Amino acid sequence: MSVFEKLFESNYSDDSPIATIADFWKWFERHADLFYRAIDEGTDIENKFFSPLADQLYKLHERIFFLVGINKETNIAELTFTPDAIIRNIAFVEDLVKEAPQVEKWQFVALKQASDVEGFDVKMFGRDFSNKNIQFYPVEHPEFPDEIDIMAVYDDYDEKDHDDIFNGVCIYLDNALGELK
Repeated sequence: MSVFEKLFESNYSDDSPIATIADFWKWFERHADLFYRAIDEGTDIENKFFSPLADQLYKLHERIFFLVGINKETNIAELTFTPDAIIRNIAFVEDLVKEAPQVEKWQFVALKQASDVEGFDVKMFGRDFSNKNIQFYPVEHPEFPDEIDIMAVYDDYDEKDHDDIFNGVCIYLDNALGELK
């Protein structure tokens, strides 16, 4: 590596290839403190946390996603790995978390957990999505009693923003229900 390359090298790159779950966790441990600070400070989080983690995770499996947040009461960062509705990837996510090392200030979770809808909301597209402005109603199909069908009603619905509202309601529902359980 030239002197020029060393000067401009990313803090997150290294020569170690990510070929196994163990490789991924070794890499993560080397950067855990930098990641925690980026999340806690909330500045340039895309470049300091999301992109480096996504790049390394992609080397291991291209269809695994993640969510992160810090519990302000415990100061523990919770990193949740999700197959994002791709059922065949659930086992990989579970194995990834099962092999996670103990890392100070970090907790690793397989699959999005259900959220308590009281006080839970999703903010996106300049809108709030919560149990205060979304109602769900069952749609029954007597000829298909095992089919699950619901209708969502968003209080501030505006047809011109249909796609944004639809996505916001789906993300709210996805996070409220969690995955698998």
